Amino acid sequence: MVVLYEVDAKRAANSEAYTAAVISLGAGLEGLLLIRCIRSKHKAIRVAKNLNSKNRPQYTEHILTWTFDNLINVCNVAGWLPTIATSYANYNSAGLADLLRNMRNYVHPGKFAKEKPWSVITKR
Repeated sequence: MVVLYEVDAKRAANSEAYTAAVISLGAGLEGLLLIRCIRSKHKAIRVAKNLNSKNRPQYTEHILTWTFDNLINVCNVAGWLPTIATSYANYNSAGLADLLRNMRNYVHPGKFAKEKPWSVITKR
């Protein structure tokens, strides 16, 4: 599933269908985080239970019900989203994941209309 989303994202970006690319990348990342939590289920649930109420999943025992935001928070606290260091800068993986999550959420027409009615997702 995750590989399919990545392939679709590349095809979409190559066709200059950037909104579709962002949606596919977001789905792929959400899938990766879900798989990571499932692979270390006990740790993920333990971390989720210790999050503050704002970030805690509603049903901590049921990973498949967690939101993308929940997955990012759990994976970050668990240490599964390390900083990405390059020769140019250090990047916060959780911050990048959250940025992609926010961009992906503009697939919802109501959210897009309320928050970014005149914006367009471009190659940049």
